[in-house]
Amino acid sequence: MRIFITKLSRKTTLSELSPETHSLQKSHLMNPKAPARSAIAFGAALGILAITSITPAWAAAPPLQGQITLRPLTPQEIYDYGLTGVQGASGLATTPVGQPVYLEVLVNNAVPNSDITNVNWTMTARPVGSAAALEASPLGTNVPTYKIADRVNQNGAPVFKVAGRTMLRPDLVGSYTVSASIQTASSGNTNLTQRITASSYLGVNASCVLCHSGGIIAQNRYTNWIETAHAHTFENAISGSSTDYFAAADLPYRTVGYDGNTNANSSGFDFAATTNGWTFPATLTSNNWATLPHGLKNFANVQCESSHGPDYQHVFGSIPVLGDTNYISVSMNAGTCAQCHDSRTTHAIATAWNTKATEWSNSKHARTTRTPSGGANRQQCVRCHTAHGFAEFTRTGNQLIANTLYEAITCAACHEPIPPPIFTSCAPRTFIPCRKAPP
Repeated sequence: MRIFITKLSRKTTLSELSPETHSLQKSHLMNPKAPARSAIAFGAALGILAITSITPAWAAAPPLQGQITLRPLTPQEIYDYGLTGVQGASGLATTPVGQPVYLEVLVNNAVPNSDITNVNWTMTARPVGSAAALEASPLGTNVPTYKIADRVNQNGAPVFKVAGRTMLRPDLVGSYTVSASIQTASSGNTNLTQRITASSYLGVNASCVLCHSGGIIAQNRYTNWIETAHAHTFENAISGSSTDYFAAADLPYRTVGYDGNTNANSSGFDFAATTNGWTFPATLTSNNWATLPHGLKNFANVQCESSHGPDYQHVFGSIPVLGDTNYISVSMNAGTCAQCHDSRTTHAIATAWNTKATEWSNSKHARTTRTPSGGANRQQCVRCHTAHGFAEFTRTGNQLIANTLYEAITCAACHEPIPPPIFTSCAPRTFIPCRKAPP
């Protein structure tokens, strides 16, 4: 027994024992003829205490769960965080030339800040002739990551935190690769890579309609899009038939590729307006649309490239192959929609469409549970609990969804302008009333 006590003394002294254990030990020493069960009980108590005392030393460090994200930056956030002069960003991996890309490294919120020893950014590839370089991000520590579900879970508990940021402003059309190396003292290390495609706008009539309007080349997306309110938003506004407030300051939200920033060089609506000598009309009448130059009509309204990024590289980046899907973005990120559907200081009053991002951010859809995603035997769960799963379920009627990647229920999950949905286990309902253009 004395040998056993001596070994334990490295972790626990008698003075550290509970009163009951101390009393038991003292009684045993004073009465060598005490029953054997006293010795057994004392040994068990010391054993439990010893295990308890060394458990913290064995506790596993929290997993790193490192990832690179492309952070959207919306008009309302620019105002809220006082980011004067800072350009917005869609958060897509396909970005216009001259528009900044805000890259973030996210890690498990449970990893202590003191445990993160280094986050190092490098650009490992860029187009020939490019002088683009990584820059310090203008987003301060007061600006959280964009996705609500990456900030907190459905119970309000923290999920991820920003461990590092950088910014890239592409200067030429082509592919850029950015890598991040994360080192920690006890949660492991990881190397992450993000590819970014810089491109320029072509407009729906000069690109998308050529392949996506029926036939065997690609899926027909044009026929469904042309029936949406998006496809006529500028047309109705410039003609005076829209009841929404509309002024020159709203052109970025009703056209493709409009960016008045002098760094932008993406051949969108503003470029076409300058080329054609067009200026915003003093009066909103039906004649405005009728006389609009064809070059501007090609970039008018909210089009495919508004949600998928500029598609020059998608169309021509892999000649002689047309339509390389590696050079176009398909994203469920709500930040893409929030480039327009966000409160803005340009409006005297809030409207039904420019407050949608705020409404969504405060909804439970924005922070749906992660539990049914990302694992085995989740193919049936994700049809309702993730954006990708729900979109595929309503599009195909499949009960089992192969893509179990987690994404909260975002705008595109319900409002994608897809063919009429198929319901196999849900009662038919009025679906996505806002996707159709008004009669």
